[in-house]
Amino acid sequence: MTRPQSQRTAPLLLAPIPTEAARPFLSLLHAFAAMGDTGRAVPCSTDPDGFYHDLRVVRALAVPLCRDCPVLTACGAYADAAGERFGVWGGRDRSAAMGRAPAGPTASA
Repeated sequence: MTRPQSQRTAPLLLAPIPTEAARPFLSLLHAFAAMGDTGRAVPCSTDPDGFYHDLRVVRALAVPLCRDCPVLTACGAYADAAGERFGVWGGRDRSAAMGRAPAGPTASA
């Protein structure tokens, strides 16, 4: 039985973490842990589909959700170190490297 789209959870993807990304990854984990029971939600964990969608227009809607995210800086640092090439990380769409048009501000903007 397939759950409706609204009830699906993001699949857990286990991929090796590049050595140069180990410290930023630990910083990201610590940032999540520091949130504790603050009641604040991380946008990509409450509705992850838009952050990794194939359509640029959908990812573009996710970019501004990062603006007030409590782990924004740690997320971006990890994505930079790990060379993330797809999805929205740290307020930026990293999808251009995979031939997908990025959403959000560009370096030339």
